[in-house]
Amino acid sequence: MSEKKDKTKKQKGLINTPVSAEEQRRTAQGKKAMLAAMRKNMCIVTVSCEAAGVGRRTYYTWLEEDAEFAAAVKELEEFPLDFAEGKLFELMNGVKVLDPESGQVYKRAPCKTSLIFYLKTKGKNRGYIERSELTGKDGEKLMTETTATAIAAMPIGELEFQSKKLEKWIKENSKKPSGKK
Repeated sequence: MSEKKDKTKKQKGLINTPVSAEEQRRTAQGKKAMLAAMRKNMCIVTVSCEAAGVGRRTYYTWLEEDAEFAAAVKELEEFPLDFAEGKLFELMNGVKVLDPESGQVYKRAPCKTSLIFYLKTKGKNRGYIERSELTGKDGEKLMTETTATAIAAMPIGELEFQSKKLEKWIKENSKKPSGKK
């Protein structure tokens, strides 16, 4: 613990203060309730604190000072991710839906968006990744070395003139309705 925190705790009289057995029992119960609330509420701290009747400041103090409690919280933080992955797999497989009119259950087709998302995130090593190619027509360079050298050699006045000409051309051509040249 840092000296600053020790000093603050000393000022509040919290260092070397004996803790009663009853207070230890209440703290243990509070931690247990907090862990149960964290699991139930997908590790959302504010909601879990309210459900367990624990103050946010108390929760963060426990997290900082109790390595066992911190480890339990860290383990619980995997739960929402596992839950979301499970729901993603359900969507990828197609979900069962109850038709309210007929009362029959049918299976909805797999969600294409879920499949694409999964492949983009987990299938990168197999080539499922989007890439933007910054090339000209038929893979040519956007600017040749000759063009770049010529631009670099232009006097400032000529660059300003060409720049204004280009801005004018962009302005005029951006007003045309799409599909017309």
